[in-house]
Amino acid sequence: MESSRMGLYSRRIASALTVALALLPALAAAQSREPIKIGAVLALTGPGAGLGQAERNGILLAEKVINEKGGVKGRPLKILIEDDGSKPDIAKGKAENLIFNEKVVAIIGPSLTASTGAVAAVTNAENMAQLALTGLGPQIELTYKSVYHLLPPQTLNAKAMLEYTTKALKAKKVGVLHDSGYGQLVMNALQSQSASYGIEFIATEKFEVGATDVSTQAAKVRAANPDVVFVIATNPVPFRNARQMRIAQPIVSAIGSSSYQYVGGMGEFANDIVFPEFVVGEDPMPIRPTS
Repeated sequence: MESSRMGLYSRRIASALTVALALLPALAAAQSREPIKIGAVLALTGPGAGLGQAERNGILLAEKVINEKGGVKGRPLKILIEDDGSKPDIAKGKAENLIFNEKVVAIIGPSLTASTGAVAAVTNAENMAQLALTGLGPQIELTYKSVYHLLPPQTLNAKAMLEYTTKALKAKKVGVLHDSGYGQLVMNALQSQSASYGIEFIATEKFEVGATDVSTQAAKVRAANPDVVFVIATNPVPFRNARQMRIAQPIVSAIGSSSYQYVGGMGEFANDIVFPEFVVGEDPMPIRPTS
């Protein structure tokens, strides 16, 4: 499972790197054999480490694969990886150092939504390509012309959850446990789409990103007796707590919780947790038949 997920990260990053670098005229014309320096700002420690560590492995593998094939336009890649500790202010500072002192030509990351926004403000001002390892979240990101998101937007995270809940589980009453970062964005998207699916949120409990115990919130959701429980976080803790508090209903989650590290952190409580984006087909740009 780990190797296949690492392969997914590396293929996605390798393809995105090649496309983004090809868009830079200065690189396309360069004849130098000097390495092309790329910066990466990742959550290698803190609550987002379950994402960042796998992303680092994928980036390093992509760098190796690309360089073994001759690099980009004959130039090798050199990836400079920085840890933001899962904190937006540190992410912004690390990105500024990479851009202004290390003179990188593009930024990969960060791992978490809030940090992505903080770095995007810098890359957008500098017209620098940023390959964000998140989905399109806050609306302000629509105004940024240099950010390329590598995951689906939160609207599609929500749609997959609602499709699976209503069509596969035939459920209507939903309880939700979500964090204040990624989980809040998905929750916003769920609320905006829920009416068209006939879904009623009968209990919604929020907790901070990286919380180490959400048993109290889980108990409140259980007391509401929903048909299904949504758990949306970049953290395995709420999944464990939900089962420890004897939530027996199906647990449905979003792709941001599905990394190997997070699923591993759920331990025995990972059984019967469904990530619908892996089972619900979704084409965001349907091809219309031509006559």
